[in-house]
Amino acid sequence: MIAGGPLYTAMVSARLETPNNAARGLGMVVGEAISALIHNPEQRLNFDMSETDSADSRRLKSLTKVNDKLGPVKPLLATKELPKTNPSPVYIKQKPKKPKPTAPPSQKSKLIIEEVGSSDDDITPYDKPDSDDEDSEEDPTLVRRDNVKAPVYIRNLIVYLRDIDSYDKQKIGLKTAPSLIRRKANFGDEVRDHAEELATLFVGLQDKYDMEDFYELRLESMVSLVVALPKSMGPWFIKSFFQGDFSLSQRGVILAALGIATRELGGFQQSAYAAGASFPSKKLTEKMDRLFLGPSSSDQASASGSNLKALPPTALDGIAKSMATSFLGPLAAEAADKATGPDALKLSTLKSKVKRATNNKTGTPNISSKVIAAYILRPLVERYQYAISVKGSRMARILAEPYLLTTYLKTVAVAYHAGGPAMPDLLDLTNLAWDALGPQITDTIEWLNQLLTIVRGGEQEEDDVRLLASGVMVRLHQIVEKYRMNLMGAVY
Repeated sequence: MIAGGPLYTAMVSARLETPNNAARGLGMVVGEAISALIHNPEQRLNFDMSETDSADSRRLKSLTKVNDKLGPVKPLLATKELPKTNPSPVYIKQKPKKPKPTAPPSQKSKLIIEEVGSSDDDITPYDKPDSDDEDSEEDPTLVRRDNVKAPVYIRNLIVYLRDIDSYDKQKIGLKTAPSLIRRKANFGDEVRDHAEELATLFVGLQDKYDMEDFYELRLESMVSLVVALPKSMGPWFIKSFFQGDFSLSQRGVILAALGIATRELGGFQQSAYAAGASFPSKKLTEKMDRLFLGPSSSDQASASGSNLKALPPTALDGIAKSMATSFLGPLAAEAADKATGPDALKLSTLKSKVKRATNNKTGTPNISSKVIAAYILRPLVERYQYAISVKGSRMARILAEPYLLTTYLKTVAVAYHAGGPAMPDLLDLTNLAWDALGPQITDTIEWLNQLLTIVRGGEQEEDDVRLLASGVMVRLHQIVEKYRMNLMGAVY
């Protein structure tokens, strides 16, 4: 009954998918033990792994064969009388006392005082120093001689992060991780071979010692992994988000890392750790660098991990707000132009000023739009669509949490913006995302109308919500009007 039920199958599957080695090994042991009770030797479940063949695993599996029956109670209740024996008297021999030696009579010595004339009256004594030289010496018990050095290899970094009982290793490992990952990404296969292990450590890492920049450095390290290996680590983080056994905060960190990494891949921003990511053997010496490249490049290349500032925990929120501001800017300028009169009577309109200021910015060519579309945006939207299609599932309930849903929508919006209009299959991806987030544009407009009716305003957050909802509604009306004009032109 147990082995054939869905709860047992779901338990074994969940144990096999968990990143915790102990939980995964215990799930395999329980599966083999229960399968050995009900299946034939040819059909028994056998993982054939070292975790299930250890001494502890064999001892746990042998518990199903224990047959401990209750014995009779009478032997335990029977009392046995012990024979009484008279204790024999013990004679103690007394040692003869030795006579104490008499002390000889003490003679009192008389003190002899002799007055000697001093001839050193002219000598001036030195003043007593304020502190003794011995006080300035370091206490040997307080001097630390086991200073932890910064890791130079990815394997050393993994050892540092695994040692949760050492504060120094955890701190130095986190501070070194972003620059070390970026520096090793293009030289050798160290990062590629240990990327998934590093990502698992970063997601599951806990702030045991209440470090100052713990969450910022952990987020920066995860961003460095996605930027270094977007084709492999982008899908891995998305799979872990939807299938891993993580908390809401850990899932939120995964989404934030994906959103910030897509911005950097799209060329919209550059991490502070990217400047110091060049390999030391590929650089000139400091003297030659200043001679041929100037002081600015040498100062920029000499940035170390200790002098850099990591991303704040609200970096994704800041990106989303800046995108909303850039989205609402032209709409607000157009509304202001309509309110002040026709454009023909003005020397310059606000809309043209906003457009001119936007065009003056030098953009970076987006060469990663294909990578963003194929390895981040598409799996992010498709897995979300599949998760919410299974009604009543655990993942559907998790995705309905306001914090996680808000972070997910921000990540998708940032990924679309980072991919840009040159993103391949943009229409297909837009239809896919629109099907996942809303059935029709008209339904979205009705929902925005209800939102504007419910949210009255008066506070800063409510005013921001009303402003953004109004801007989205205006933009949707423009899209519908443009579609109608194109349709009328095609008909006539």
